[in-house]
Amino acid sequence: MKITGTSSYVKIEYDGKIVKASGEMIVGGFVVFKDSMKAGEEPHSTEEFNNEIRGKVIRDVIEYCKDKDFKVEFE
Repeated sequence: MKITGTSSYVKIEYDGKIVKASGEMIVGGFVVFKDSMKAGEEPHSTEEFNNEIRGKVIRDVIEYCKDKDFKVEFE
């Protein structure tokens, strides 16, 4: 897993795909607006991105960040 971004969005790489999510930088981490996770980036933008996939990505990110100094939270 790879998480990159700016102060207003993150890009989360999962299963060889990337989803961009809006949010806000906070001290020690980033808060992602779950509803902004709508689709993968090209060339996977036409593939289905449903609540099940969104939930899996969220669980994987939380697990990935649990031992890191930089936390990603979801709202």
